[in-house]
Amino acid sequence: MSYDEKLPIWHKAVLNAQEAAEYSDLNVTIIRAHAALAMLGKSDFPGFFVGNHLKVHRELFIEWLADIARTHEKFETRLVKQIVQEATKPVMRGRPRKQRLTSKI
Repeated sequence: MSYDEKLPIWHKAVLNAQEAAEYSDLNVTIIRAHAALAMLGKSDFPGFFVGNHLKVHRELFIEWLADIARTHEKFETRLVKQIVQEATKPVMRGRPRKQRLTSKI
């Protein structure tokens, strides 16, 4: 096999985000969102980053998909993005400010 020929997905040990999305028939944004959750410790997604590039371990990804299917977890992009936003929201320090009462007469 020459260097220019593409290696089939089932022979690769590591997939990029697009290949993982094609392999699982999921949206790329869901794959990336779960990788972000994994970085925050909120998911057990089998991905890692090389620089800014997401890489997914193929065999562990298959096991992860099987676990998700067993637990009947929902893959809604909106919910995953909301979890990521809440986890990365800056923490407010100190006491909250008093809210002024504005009465409209």
